[in-house]
Parts: sequence; C-alpha cells; structure tokens
Amino acid sequence: LPEQREVDAGVIESAALIVADMRDEVAHDTGDMLAATAAGVDFEPKLVTLADVIGGRRPVRTHEADIVVYKSVGSALQDIVIAEMFLDLALRQGLGRRLDMQIAAIAK
Repeated sequence: LPEQREVDAGVIESAALIVADMRDEVAHDTGDMLAATAAGVDFEPKLVTLADVIGGRRPVRTHEADIVVYKSVGSALQDIVIAEMFLDLALRQGLGRRLDMQIAAIAK
C-alpha cells in the first residue's frame, strides 16, 4: 500500500542493491519507494528482480559491507507455496497435523 512503509528513504539510499519480487510494483506502488522518490533517492539503477538474483544473473554483494534490501509486494501464490513448505517441514518433524477441509469459492 502506498501509505505503508517498512523502512525510511535513508535505508533505500544506503542500499547497494534492492531485490524485488515484482520489480514494477515495488518501484511504483510501495510506500517505501514512493517516499524514497519524494526524497529524491534514485533507486531504480539498484533495483533488481529476485529471479535475476536466484538465476545468478545478478550478484547480491560486490563488497562484504554492502547493504541489500529485499522488498516484496507478495502474492497469493507465494503465500500458498511457503505455507505448504512449512507444513511439510512441520509434519516431517512430527509437529502439527494436516486438516481435512476445503475452501469453497464465493461468487461475487
């Protein structure tokens, strides 16, 4: 949300790299980046996609002291995949249990 901020513009300015799950949405729709833009911070050259980092097309750090920020707008698919990963891990460790339930779609 444009009014939500997790870090101030100084953090964005200090970052050597900003990794985004969805580059355009992070750049133009998040409060952190809107505030940084309003403060005159040019973050676009250091904003890269998570896919580029994971794919090895972009190194995360060039110096050990580099500050790297991960900014995520998230997606329902990411939430589901991560929840499933944690459930599988918990079950392998003998923690928790799978609930037998279904979610019915609601027509709008």
